[in-house]
Amino acid sequence: MVYRPGVMTLGRTAILMTALLTAAVLGGCTLKADENEISIEHLSTQPGVAQAMADSHCAKYAKVARRVQMGIEQAGPILGFRKKISTFECVEKGTEGQGRGSGAKGTP
Repeated sequence: MVYRPGVMTLGRTAILMTALLTAAVLGGCTLKADENEISIEHLSTQPGVAQAMADSHCAKYAKVARRVQMGIEQAGPILGFRKKISTFECVEKGTEGQGRGSGAKGTP
């Protein structure tokens, strides 16, 4: 086989497709997002991926992410990877421990 620049071989195509599929499965996927909330589907063994994505999203609005819900574990469509959906609230800095989902009570 002769190497020709600009022409992708079958082997290179397979490697590229495998890498893209792996990245899609192992990363998080945003399901819904606005300036107040973000929901992310992620591997159940990798909740840190969802937290990092939520932190990055909320930082756009000068806020921080606080997890308010983590869904039940479900088998994904590809190779049975276990996935969850986590929902984060974007809150003002300094109020991360207050409000919905934190169990904190307001002061009188």
